[in-house]
Amino acid sequence: MKKWSLGLAIISLTTAAIAFAEPPTSDLAPSPPVAAGPDHSADITKSDTAKSPTSGSKKKSAANNSKTKDLSEASLETSSEASFQKDSKISRDQNLLDNSSSQEDFEPPLNKFGAVDANANVPYNLQVPASSASSLIPSPITTASATWPNRVPAQPTLNAKSYILVDATSGQVLAEDKANDRLPPASITKLMLLYVLDHSLANKEISLDQMLTVPTVAWATGGSRMFLKPNEKVKLQDLISGIIVDSGNDAAVTVAVSVAGTQQAYVGMMNHQAKTIGMENTHYTDVMGLPAPGHFTSARDLAVLASHLLKDYPQYASWYTQKSFTYNGITQENFNKLLFIYPYAIGLKTGSTNSAGYSLVSAAQKPGNPMLLVAVVLG
Repeated sequence: MKKWSLGLAIISLTTAAIAFAEPPTSDLAPSPPVAAGPDHSADITKSDTAKSPTSGSKKKSAANNSKTKDLSEASLETSSEASFQKDSKISRDQNLLDNSSSQEDFEPPLNKFGAVDANANVPYNLQVPASSASSLIPSPITTASATWPNRVPAQPTLNAKSYILVDATSGQVLAEDKANDRLPPASITKLMLLYVLDHSLANKEISLDQMLTVPTVAWATGGSRMFLKPNEKVKLQDLISGIIVDSGNDAAVTVAVSVAGTQQAYVGMMNHQAKTIGMENTHYTDVMGLPAPGHFTSARDLAVLASHLLKDYPQYASWYTQKSFTYNGITQENFNKLLFIYPYAIGLKTGSTNSAGYSLVSAAQKPGNPMLLVAVVLG
């Protein structure tokens, strides 16, 4: 009963925290201002393009700081370029969907710089295609209330598209509703980006104090950002904070390109890891979560990812408890308000777009208690 009481507290607080989470930007919202400078589009090759989930544009606590005076009000995209409906790839992606082709063939919409287009209008049925006959059928879920109906309280009713509460220590599902449904993950995508990065760090393929160069394609990626500049040198530890706290798409692209060479290669690593850890109903098309064809997950799969993230690499768990982060004089506050209202919260990540709604993957653990609870609330 203690486990169930704490679990209900977490999932209730998670739902409350979502109400104060980052505002969902329209999937057609203008890109945030970017640093003025020469057109670097010629420097970008197709292999450097990013695949992107939408995160809401964040309010900067130091928007008028002198270090940001070079930010231009101009959008990366003209109104005609911003419409994914007019992009020639729309018919190709619809054809892939109609013919149940490999999900690996999906591509994200790109802006004129070759970066994932934050302004693209990707139809929902392309973002979250229906399962085909060849799709892996997710395993059925048995909850604690079904196993012990006379000992466990009934499941809560939440105003959400899907949710799940898991005891990550034992793997027991305590409560769920439509946890196998496919949904767009938005910036929660970045948890898989970080899980792949954790592997590289643990294997000493890269170090936290290593300086990474910001590629132009990262600077040109819209949505929430850390406000990086092309060719700037940034410590990996700072980029990680920028991904977790700022939900920086520019930071996510910088990490992906630095580790794998291209965003496409990193997406391949993310999809490989998803299959390896048993995420049966997930496919990534970009590294940051901007709307893209064939970019979806489920509450259950995110609970699997969160459990592995915390149990496989506990040495990095403290990253997700950061309440704010300051870079180049700009301070941004974590949109995960659970960190501010629940003392045992560990994190993990928020995400929101108009199509995805408000979402949060959270975890909690009391000191001295081996039980680790993970809650996922989507939409």
